[in-house]
Amino acid sequence: MTVAAVVGAMAGCLRDAPYHCSADEQCVFDGEVGRCELGGDGAAYCARLDPSCASWTRFDTTAGALANTCTGNALPAGRGGDPCLEGAKLPDDYAGCTRAVCDTEPSCCAASWTAECVVLATSYCGLPCTERAVFTAQDRFVVMGDDDRDGTFEVQVTAGAVGQVYDAVRWADLDGDADPEIAIGTADFNTSGDAQGIYRVAGDQAVLAKDMLTVTDGGGPLIAQYLGVDVSVGDYNADGIPDLTWIGWAPGGVTFRGRAGLAYEPGPTYGLPERDGQMSGGGWADVDGDGDTDLALADYNGPAVSIMTSDHQSLTQSWRVTMPGAPRWAEWRDVDRDGHPDLGVVGAGFVRVYRNTGAALAMQPSFATTGPNVDDIATAAAWIDADRDGDPDLAVAFNDGPMQLYRNDAGTFALAPLWISIDKHLFAEAIAAGDFDRDGLPDLVVATKDAGGFLYRNRGDQTFDPSPLPLPTGVYRGVALGPRRR
Repeated sequence: MTVAAVVGAMAGCLRDAPYHCSADEQCVFDGEVGRCELGGDGAAYCARLDPSCASWTRFDTTAGALANTCTGNALPAGRGGDPCLEGAKLPDDYAGCTRAVCDTEPSCCAASWTAECVVLATSYCGLPCTERAVFTAQDRFVVMGDDDRDGTFEVQVTAGAVGQVYDAVRWADLDGDADPEIAIGTADFNTSGDAQGIYRVAGDQAVLAKDMLTVTDGGGPLIAQYLGVDVSVGDYNADGIPDLTWIGWAPGGVTFRGRAGLAYEPGPTYGLPERDGQMSGGGWADVDGDGDTDLALADYNGPAVSIMTSDHQSLTQSWRVTMPGAPRWAEWRDVDRDGHPDLGVVGAGFVRVYRNTGAALAMQPSFATTGPNVDDIATAAAWIDADRDGDPDLAVAFNDGPMQLYRNDAGTFALAPLWISIDKHLFAEAIAAGDFDRDGLPDLVVATKDAGGFLYRNRGDQTFDPSPLPLPTGVYRGVALGPRRR
């Protein structure tokens, strides 16, 4: 324990209510540092982790009139208060955690609470945002975690139907109740592609909460027999209700405008309705800083990446760059911490990062490499601050080579990988990053085609130790991390 923590612990024994804190280290409970959180009166009080609160924290007994109440100020109608879940934007005055996040990334409180906002809430606020994983596979999807915190990961839920090829997956708060939903897409042009849906996990069951095939354009389902390889969450029309985009084939992308109670209306559609209209990844971010959430789409057949800019009503292509090979993954992250989201893209024979100039992406990459060999295909990637310096590094998996970690130093990436895995030929289909084992260091969780799921534990020296996860045998295609079970 640090000196500050010891002083805080001693103060906790002697202080009278109300006690106003100025740092987390002054709030120690049973040997663990809590949070110094803002109250509705503008003052700061000590709070401890409490899963029964939407914000994950509760004021302690020294918080005066706020004693024993959940942290978190008023929210817009329909917005849940869990910072661990993607969704509509959160107000910067909701809690000390959201203020800390939005001081770094203003778009989290101005446009949408995206995956990057969740990552920052995890690292800045110590929230358990990445302690469960959902894996997708042929015939099933599986939720696993370590609820009793004994260091053993266990399967909590197994669900699905024979014949379905579950692929795209994303945790989010889609109905504003602060409880997580899981959006899952299937990837098959045959009848098994008819299971695009939103699920709620209750106990050891996953219940279908919304069948996306019921959303029609007046003539039929928007995504019948659809090959969905990615799902993204963002509030592109700025109505405070998160929208969903299914990304895949035929057509390349379909946006569902969110309405209250998991109701959806047709939104913009991208790409050709035929099977050559194939997108392979992407996601939402406010690329031009105007408060509207914009969409990146990786065009597999282009091969190219496009940015679709939002004006609250429609999406218009504003940027398109040809790639040297078919892109397989694209995701936003602010690599230089200037408050503007940058874009990473990987694919057949390339790894690239495009920096944001403040109003748009640069047309030329700030970082470009081929990977281990010029003909290797980068199959999956994830942003991870492996060395805990505040700059997101990039982990990339290749189809016929080791996984590699490229170090980022204030927006500049080193060509020589910081770490190269010792294992090969696992064929990683998806990677998720987060502190899965709760040791304070971000890990890599990998879904593979040939060997199930793996946890790459961060050793603390920018290297990772792989170990298999106890998943049922299968061909795994996707993985996403979400908050621990309340």
